[in-house]
Amino acid sequence: MQIIVILIKIWVLRFYLFKFIKMYDMTLADLTRNQKAHISMLPADYDLAAQLLEQGFVPRTEISLAHKALFNGPLAFRLHNTKVTIQPKVAEQIKVTLI
Repeated sequence: MQIIVILIKIWVLRFYLFKFIKMYDMTLADLTRNQKAHISMLPADYDLAAQLLEQGFVPRTEISLAHKALFNGPLAFRLHNTKVTIQPKVAEQIKVTLI
């Protein structure tokens, strides 16, 4: 009986740990519509990071997904009360944390 209780506790702990890790290991491409997050890290590529900074993608800025185009098209994000679109490949390189 004690073994069953221990196995259940391990399973529950693993479930919450996986949920916790997934929450902190997200990218802009993983956001659902109207889900709010803070930008935590920009891409390592200097030129791409500079371009994103010019567009307003600054770390610790609140961002949310506004629209997702069909057929792997561009993603539109609400950022500083405006909508900015970027390609999904770029969005996969920007790390975020949920609010």
